[in-house]
Amino acid sequence: MDEDIRIFKSKQNIRRAFIELLHEKSFNKITIQDIVDKALTGRSTFYNHYMDKYDLLEQLVEQHTRAFRTLIEKRYQATRPQEVRRLIEEILNSIVMHRDEIGTLLEVHLPNADLRKNMEDILYQSSLHYLSDTVKEPSVPLDYIASLYSANVITLISWTIKNGKNPDTIELADKLQSFVFGVVQQG
Repeated sequence: MDEDIRIFKSKQNIRRAFIELLHEKSFNKITIQDIVDKALTGRSTFYNHYMDKYDLLEQLVEQHTRAFRTLIEKRYQATRPQEVRRLIEEILNSIVMHRDEIGTLLEVHLPNADLRKNMEDILYQSSLHYLSDTVKEPSVPLDYIASLYSANVITLISWTIKNGKNPDTIELADKLQSFVFGVVQQG
């Protein structure tokens, strides 16, 4: 870890406090004073790390967006069904590990900080790129299939955040993906 442990802990406390506050009230009603009071830190410490609450939100969303993009890229590099299944498990494990933060951020929708939209875009673009490379004569428009796929995965993620990981839901999502991708490849 490149960061000084005190800096890391300060940022972690601020982030936790911010997420807790998002459970209590809407983003627009949260003040810097609310954040520093809940984090038990000073305003100067907050401003050493963030320009304002928008910057804090944007950094949190960007952190989770980057992590999600990396996992999805690994998923599309996988070629064997067992490997794909393992990577889906890894993605869901990561989401479950950060479920409170991710679940909360999925509900905040600002132009420069919308985790749900970022995840949907990553899923859509990744699946569209994959389908464009693998399907030569699609029987169904590929953008429709990519939209269907991203909606399916977002539903799985949202459900998993609320209810925990469930092997049956993972298997169903995997079967739906295989079915949809299989139909389009049959031409």
